[in-house]
Amino acid sequence: MSRILKSISEDEFKNKIKIRFNNILDGFDRYSNGLLEYNRDNDSFKIKEGCFINFFNEALELNKGKVIIDLYIKKIENESLARLLERLDERDKNILTDINKQEIKSVYFELHNKDLMSFITRLNTRELFFCTIYFMEKPMTIWGNYNLSFPMFFEENNMLEIYRDLAKKHNLDVRGIVLK
Repeated sequence: MSRILKSISEDEFKNKIKIRFNNILDGFDRYSNGLLEYNRDNDSFKIKEGCFINFFNEALELNKGKVIIDLYIKKIENESLARLLERLDERDKNILTDINKQEIKSVYFELHNKDLMSFITRLNTRELFFCTIYFMEKPMTIWGNYNLSFPMFFEENNMLEIYRDLAKKHNLDVRGIVLK
């Protein structure tokens, strides 16, 4: 599994990603933004999560597999890691264990695989471990967040339309849009 998640240095990350910031408030100040949210009521969590997984996997395809995530796995203590592993199914435990075994240069990883995108999405939707996802081909950055409400950031407003259309396709909306 480690072959499909490549650790990269912070310098590599900075050279590849334009929409980046350390504080989410800076992101709201500097970039067009909105919240990716589920657009229907009374559906089960599993249905809602499936919509997000489908959205992120299609966004991965749209970006031709050019995606970077931040995953602060090496920064958590063993006790916290053990608690996280307890809350994962076998497949996700194996993915996390494989990631944790590899040599890690920084908190940034290139992600090219739908299984890993689904894994990262589940970590976010289940509020187990928040990750930021950076799309490169069609630039957009999205922060993991609570309550199935994920802040999205765009440098170019035409990217907002692309992702809004993709969201609608998967019963999601981009709400609270602020253009810069």
